Amino acid sequence: MKTVRVESTRLINAPVQTIYEILADFEDAHVAILPRQYFRAIKLLSGGQGAGTIYQLQMVVSGQTYDYEMHVSEPVPGRELLEVSSDGAVRTVMRVEPAGANTQSQVTIISDFTSEPGFMGWLQRLFQPAIVRRIYREELDNLAQYAATH
Repeated sequence: MKTVRVESTRLINAPVQTIYEILADFEDAHVAILPRQYFRAIKLLSGGQGAGTIYQLQMVVSGQTYDYEMHVSEPVPGRELLEVSSDGAVRTVMRVEPAGANTQSQVTIISDFTSEPGFMGWLQRLFQPAIVRRIYREELDNLAQYAATH
């Protein structure tokens, strides 16, 4: 099976600690920044703050519904979160790096998706990157707005 990689980065006017706390808060803040038209149902199964969090997620993209159980770890505590689907088909890294004399953060979301075989996989590899980048740009915009108002 082939892998599709999608990446989106944004400079946000908030320090690393503030951004990381938002991203690691799967009880409230992280859920609040997800674009509602794509992320339909989110159910916390365990944890809720960073490493050890497990949640169920339902996404609807281009009329197709996707259900995932995501497991969260912190490969670099305070800087990097990793979400991996229970089947290993989706891996998403959220990386936060200091910028602008530590008053800003460079936030990067990187996802690797295992594509389906055959023609459907070819279509995924063709269209999925643009769609997911659009979702991530909106999520990063929401993150910037949330950080500025909370």
